[in-house]
Amino acid sequence: MTTFRQIVALTRLSMRRLMFTRFMFSNLLLASLPVIMLVVIAVSMKLGNMSGPGLPDLHQGLERMLRFFYLHFIIFFVATVSGFAIVRQDLDDRTLHYIVLAPVKRWAVTISKFIAFWILSAAILLASYWATYLSACLIVAGPSATVRDLFGEAGWFGNLVRESCVIVLALTTYGAIGMAMGSVFKSLVFAPILWVWEATLPWLPAGLKLLALSHYFQSMLPVKVTEKQRMLEILADPASLTLSLTVLACVTAISIAIALLVNLWRECAYIEEQA
Repeated sequence: MTTFRQIVALTRLSMRRLMFTRFMFSNLLLASLPVIMLVVIAVSMKLGNMSGPGLPDLHQGLERMLRFFYLHFIIFFVATVSGFAIVRQDLDDRTLHYIVLAPVKRWAVTISKFIAFWILSAAILLASYWATYLSACLIVAGPSATVRDLFGEAGWFGNLVRESCVIVLALTTYGAIGMAMGSVFKSLVFAPILWVWEATLPWLPAGLKLLALSHYFQSMLPVKVTEKQRMLEILADPASLTLSLTVLACVTAISIAIALLVNLWRECAYIEEQA
């Protein structure tokens, strides 16, 4: 129980600290881009007296935005950059030893920082995605049609919930990788390399797709791509839900374990250097 209370206290402390960093400001800016784009498009349409797309076309547009803009860009960079800063910030500022001097287990410090990052980033990303959907539907169809689209025959609310779960899973996995890389490297040199690999998913041979995390995120989305869209999206058959969850859980667990072990070693080396 004492360890649990320490984790809760450290999580609150880490959340307060993360809220006022340049990384969190960057996250807010990235997450607000889709809503800003929709507002600009809506104003342009109003000024040009143009009619908006129907709900089916709007759904397809939002799905493409989720697959390419959110998963491949916003979520990736929010998770990896913020995950990188979880431990690296304290290492660079030489403030980690102040926390460790307290009667707190070392692994609890890292886990608390990861939980704080996860809560704040998940709140920002989910708010952004739901605001994007609601803004688009309200602009195109109005309040009544939006309510029917969510809870009526279309039942789009269920799709949004499942897509939100995929967003959280992507945030968790990429964030864990970022935290592990932040424990090993002093710069974000790994991020563009990993991004190029993940972004090349549409052009990878079927066998290599299994080595890209984005393949599993794409496979878990509720709306499957059409045959016409396969040339631009997933060329191979989607992975099963069981395989996707297993792979993502393993990658996340291994990344967190690496971060814990490396941070323990780093701190021992730091103490030895001071002696």
